Amino acid sequence: MTVFLKDHDDGAEFIKIRKTIFPNENYPASSLITIKDLHQPGWKIEIEAFAVIGDGCSGGKCLNGK
Repeated sequence: MTVFLKDHDDGAEFIKIRKTIFPNENYPASSLITIKDLHQPGWKIEIEAFAVIGDGCSGGKCLNGK
């Protein structure tokens, strides 16, 4: 997950929100980057993420049983 913020001060609020989305603190690999502008005027945050569904490793148990 890559998170782009226009205002560095919004980083603390983003981290609070991320904790509600991932309450077990099993966060995806991520980067938090502050930049001058985002794609759309008025946007304060932009997130790029990839998700895997049904990968067989949910709950810490992978397909090979390890």
